[in-house]
Amino acid sequence: MTRRVLPALLVTLLVLAARGVTAQQSASDLLAQGIGAYQNLDYDQAATVLRRGLARTTDTLSTADRLRASLQEKELLLKEIHHRVKNNLQIVSSLLNLQAESVPSSDARESLLESQARVRAMALLHETLYQSNSLGGVDFAAYLESLWAYLARTIGGLHSRLPLS
Repeated sequence: MTRRVLPALLVTLLVLAARGVTAQQSASDLLAQGIGAYQNLDYDQAATVLRRGLARTTDTLSTADRLRASLQEKELLLKEIHHRVKNNLQIVSSLLNLQAESVPSSDARESLLESQARVRAMALLHETLYQSNSLGGVDFAAYLESLWAYLARTIGGLHSRLPLS
């Protein structure tokens, strides 16, 4: 039985498939490194190499799809958590406000309103964090601006007396 030697183009394809070429890799670099190992393969051996390369490529694509699906699921869960935190902070703020309205003591009312302002500051920080591109940090200038606007609305007239610069 005579061995049929593979044509050069098929050898090139074998090298690329066996090595799992990606966009970052140079085909010529891979060919220079490994063409000798594939030049003397017969067709059955070449088919085996191609099947293995195809299986590796399929596994890589499958892993990438699973990672994308996992990332989408995590992003959805993060949005749900954000929504729940925002709602909980709003409920706490509303409860503090209701309590402040029903307390006869002005000192207790002031304390409850101060607590409500702290909760609102946390809510603003949470909102700024959620709207930022990175969960690793907050645009502190944007946070201070929104906090300043909140303080100006609640205290009234603060803007005209203390400029933010």
